[in-house]
Amino acid sequence: MRNVFYLLLEAVIAGVVTIIVGYSITKILTQGEQPDENSEDFGLMILNYFLIGSMVHLSFEIAGLNKLFCEVAYPSKVVVPEYSMFI
Repeated sequence: MRNVFYLLLEAVIAGVVTIIVGYSITKILTQGEQPDENSEDFGLMILNYFLIGSMVHLSFEIAGLNKLFCEVAYPSKVVVPEYSMFI
């Protein structure tokens, strides 16, 4: 059960980071023409960013791409965490 907790924690963190980055990029690219912060569409946009970040993280984890990246980028330093449930 601990494995699932850490996986979901990573997914939540990835989702929150995606909200911050996505909102910032959207604001820059649209020059302020995005949904008003008080509108219903704004909440939907933030939820979409969170879901995209979480799902991308989970997909990479399930596909083994996180492990592959670590093995390629840091071949002599790869330490597979004990909580990784898909490796």
